[in-house]
Amino acid sequence: EVKLFSLIFVTLAFYISGMALYSNSQRLRPAATAFVGTGLAILPFIGFALTSLGGFSGEVAWLITSIVGLLAYAVAATRLQSELVSYLTMAFVLSLALSAVSTLSLSIVWYFIVMVGVSLLCNSLHILWPTALPRIFAKPIEKTGQITTPIALVASLLTGSSMDLFMYEVLYGIATAHYLVVWLEKRERMYEAVVRVLAHIT
Repeated sequence: EVKLFSLIFVTLAFYISGMALYSNSQRLRPAATAFVGTGLAILPFIGFALTSLGGFSGEVAWLITSIVGLLAYAVAATRLQSELVSYLTMAFVLSLALSAVSTLSLSIVWYFIVMVGVSLLCNSLHILWPTALPRIFAKPIEKTGQITTPIALVASLLTGSSMDLFMYEVLYGIATAHYLVVWLEKRERMYEAVVRVLAHIT
């Protein structure tokens, strides 16, 4: 317990002191950014510590780390106006969704469905409410689906016989909806072709 508390305390000390320095001192902003970055870098390891030192299950530790990480990275990205941190924030959005699947002990297909679902929600948010979130998140939200949806579709084909045909229909149907939203936003022939192919597969 002492080791776990010490790790959490050190992480909070780096993060909070860095944010305070960044807000109060123009000259010390490079050091403040380094402090915040150190705290954010240590944060994922707290998840391992919750399991090995705190006695939490892996699923619960993953969920807690994802929630805390999402909040910490989102605040840091907004405050520091860092595009890199904003992309990492989107990674924690995806991590939170996947950790919820793990916590609920759902089948493997739900990991793929959730990945594509997050992509669909991100692109829908980007096209319907482009000013709902700070501008620093605009590009990461737009690009998230272009990375996660192909990965989910390819990974689903590598699961062997653990998925039945109906679940593939659901997965590829959601992927079709995702790329339809992307096509509505960009109106590019490539995305139109992807929508047609995925619709036929579904």
